[in-house]
Amino acid sequence: MLLKILILSCLILANIHISLAQDSQFGALANAQSARDELSIAISGDMKNAYTFGNKYKGILGSPFLNQDWQKAIICLKRDSLIIDRADVKVKFDVYSNELWIMHKRDSSIINSNDIHWFEIGDPISGTYKKFPSVNSGKPNLFYQEIFNVNGVKLIKQISKKLIKADFVDKGMYTIGQPYDRFEEKTEYFFSNATNEFQELKLNTKDFEKFVEKPYKKSFSEFLQQQNLKGKITEKEAVLILSYVSR
Repeated sequence: MLLKILILSCLILANIHISLAQDSQFGALANAQSARDELSIAISGDMKNAYTFGNKYKGILGSPFLNQDWQKAIICLKRDSLIIDRADVKVKFDVYSNELWIMHKRDSSIINSNDIHWFEIGDPISGTYKKFPSVNSGKPNLFYQEIFNVNGVKLIKQISKKLIKADFVDKGMYTIGQPYDRFEEKTEYFFSNATNEFQELKLNTKDFEKFVEKPYKKSFSEFLQQQNLKGKITEKEAVLILSYVSR
C-alpha cells in the first residue's frame, strides 16, 4: 500500500512539473503576442492598450517631434525580437516625451515605449534609435540615434526638446520675454569604446583626440592632417574618424 502511495505521489509531481513548464512556455508566447497585438490595436483604432492625444501640444510654438511628417518605420518589439515592418505603419517620434506615435485613420496613438527594443524611421531609413541605459541610468528607456557602432566603438546622438514656458512681461511702454510656450532643441553626442563608459563628446577634432591613447596620438594627428580635418566637424567626418580609430 505504501509503495502504491509513493508511486502515485511521484506521478502527480511529474504532471505538475510538466504543467508548469508548459504554462511558462505559453506565458512567454502570450507576452510576445500581446506586444504584437498592442501595435495592431493602436493602428486599427481599438484603443484598449494605447491612448490618444488629439491636440496634446496645441498652442505651443515649435514642434516636439523629430520630424513633423508621418514616416515609415521598422519597429522591433522586445519580446522575442518581433519585427514590425508594414507599409501601413506610419509614425512620428515625439522627442520631448520620448514616445513613438502611431497614425491610424484621423487620429494618433502612443505605443508603450517599454515594449520597443529599437526602431528605424524614414523612407529611406534615416536613423536607427536604440536604448543605451548606461548613458543615463535614471532614464533607461530613453532612445538615442546610433551614429556609429564598429568593434566596440560607439557614437550615439541625443536630440532633446525642452518646453520653455511663456515669460511675457508687460511694462507699459515696452514688453519683454516671449508671449508663448515654446520648444527648444538641443543635440548632444556620446562616445564609448570597448574599455570606457559613454562620455559626452563635442563634434570637433580636439575632443576626439582626448580619447586616443598616447601611443597612437602621432598617427592620429597625421591622419587628421591628411584628411584636412581641424576644429568643428560634421557627423559624416566623425564617422570617418571613428572608422580609422576602430580598425
